[in-house]
Amino acid sequence: LKQKRRGLEELSSHSQFMLGPALLVTPVMAAGWDNVSGLFLGKWYDFDTGAALHPLLPPKPLFQSLATDVVGDSLQPMIKAIVAGPLGSCPLHIRGGHAVPLQHPALTSRAGRSTPFSFLFAGDHAGASEGQVFLDDGEAVHSVELEFYSLLKLSSAVAHGGLSGNVSSLVLKRGYDPNVDPLINDSLKLEEVVIMGLEAHVLQGRSISAVINGQPFPQFSIQFDPFMSTLRFLFGEKARDHKENDESSAESAPLPLPSVMSDIIIKWTSAPV
Repeated sequence: LKQKRRGLEELSSHSQFMLGPALLVTPVMAAGWDNVSGLFLGKWYDFDTGAALHPLLPPKPLFQSLATDVVGDSLQPMIKAIVAGPLGSCPLHIRGGHAVPLQHPALTSRAGRSTPFSFLFAGDHAGASEGQVFLDDGEAVHSVELEFYSLLKLSSAVAHGGLSGNVSSLVLKRGYDPNVDPLINDSLKLEEVVIMGLEAHVLQGRSISAVINGQPFPQFSIQFDPFMSTLRFLFGEKARDHKENDESSAESAPLPLPSVMSDIIIKWTSAPV
């Protein structure tokens, strides 16, 4: 009993906190330290790099059994890992199975709301993820009751470690139109899609091709990072910047930024080079 109580204390954390259901913050609280240990249940990814989080050492048998007993899911053990937290940064991780939207930082919320979106898809153990994007004018008090909002559903499905898959952003409700919002007065665009959790060894020696809403994706706009096991689809200036650094890219224009207020479906497959 004493041993089990000690194990339960190991499962508690007073320095980590969640931002919604998908993001976990693990700040460095000790002066002079540039790393911190944290508890992670299931699959997690570094928010900045997309790299999957792995324990430094296998969990102790007691620690493992307590974690799975408390959670009630033996397929999602809790691990204890040490993550880097150098000065000027704060360790942030995204939970597998979730998809989140991002926009650029700006000096004012008005300026930030007009910047292009990026969609991050963090696959769970089966390679799937889901999320939602809620859009309103940011000022209406009863936007839900008045149905003055729009709602997008984000989802991804990855097959065989990344040999093929798809991501989508579907408009579930159109109660708010950013095109007629005087604070934005423009269509909100998508500039990047990031899929985390692919298996690098599966895609080794293979090329990836993709289509968006049935339209072929330029090859230079598809970026796979074998070190972080992430797949990116780029639009507009982001794709053009990547093309300039890729001497092997063919002469073709990048796809324009699609509007997030329209359905977006990207499908990819891979084939041996």
